[in-house]
Amino acid sequence: MDECLFCQIAQGKLETVKVYEDPAVLCILDIAPISLGHLIVLPKQHCTFLFQLPSELLAHIMKIAQYIAPVLVNATQAKGFNMLISQGGAAGQRIPHFSINIIPRYENDGVNFEQPRKQLSKEQFYELAKVLTESFRAAQSGKIAEKKDEKEVKAEEKKEEKPEKKIWPFPQRIP
Repeated sequence: MDECLFCQIAQGKLETVKVYEDPAVLCILDIAPISLGHLIVLPKQHCTFLFQLPSELLAHIMKIAQYIAPVLVNATQAKGFNMLISQGGAAGQRIPHFSINIIPRYENDGVNFEQPRKQLSKEQFYELAKVLTESFRAAQSGKIAEKKDEKEVKAEEKKEEKPEKKIWPFPQRIP
């Protein structure tokens, strides 16, 4: 995508400071950093969202981030770091190209990612848990069904349905 800033950088059309590069991944120094040493790890292949990336590429990007983070912390003498992945404009994604921001953190740096927590009623909590659980189950069933041949799927449809045991994938803590 010629209009994508990160694609232009990956193609060498725009100048940048490259900290790491391989055939699939690029790590650059952010020109408008949140803190000193802020790095951006991005695939050279254009993808806007995490779920659009091939699994192998996502694993490679994370491996590079895992390698770069301690080097960055040691080089900058940071006291810690944040890894930030923003997906969509509502989440603060400013460039529509998947990236991982590695942000070094220093004592009293003024950077604040803490946000007030929402207070849900018990009913809201369990309704949300129910919707999410059902959605994840349906998504997982779809993936499993795609991998099975038609005979297996039909055989499963004929089986008697057992009462479903409720297993919540969330802690039973209510705020």
